[in-house]
Amino acid sequence: MASPLTPSHVVIAYDATKDRGVHEFTLAVDGLLKRGDVLHSGDTIIVLGVLHRVVHPMGFPTKPCTDFLETSIRAVEEEVTKKVDMYVSMLLESARKCEDQGVSIEVKVTAGFPIKQVILQEIMACNAAWVILDRHLRRDLRFYLKKIPCKVAVIQDSLAVDVVRPHTTDDTDTIEHKLFFSLSKPFHQMNKPQMRKFLYALLSISRFKNSNIISLYPLFVFVEY
Repeated sequence: MASPLTPSHVVIAYDATKDRGVHEFTLAVDGLLKRGDVLHSGDTIIVLGVLHRVVHPMGFPTKPCTDFLETSIRAVEEEVTKKVDMYVSMLLESARKCEDQGVSIEVKVTAGFPIKQVILQEIMACNAAWVILDRHLRRDLRFYLKKIPCKVAVIQDSLAVDVVRPHTTDDTDTIEHKLFFSLSKPFHQMNKPQMRKFLYALLSISRFKNSNIISLYPLFVFVEY
């Protein structure tokens, strides 16, 4: 795994089929920034959302897969893109706080099933130094501890971050790799004048009805495509 003295990837894994708000993301990122033992300058937080269920074009829920007969690839792509944009809009303030400490944020959403397989594969792919499991994933904690070689923490129901395993391990099982559809967007680093102008725009937007805010946010998101 990556050395703690070098820039590392810290994955916060979420079940993207669950609804969540800005407050939940904010508390998780703030908790990591305040701890001092997880994030360091130069690190990158990967906010990973896993869509293990999507809506078929015919209107019924189904498991995403690479089989065209089961799930429309276009439908999967649209749901993943929508979820990425939503997560980016909710993490703007957290990205600013991270930038002040030299930490970057990247949003990544992957459609695949089973969710445990997707999370394991994504963690291994980015050589994560830490994985923080969302509270909805705690029920499979024993499975992850057996499979994941990096350090592990969990988000409690109070949204506090608790470390479960503060060390890496080589005693893990081999995983089978599968093909999944994913999309990621890293935040551009903005200087302080740009950030002030950007936040002023958001304050202006907030005067509109809440139903309009989410649709307008992407117009002001500084991301790479």
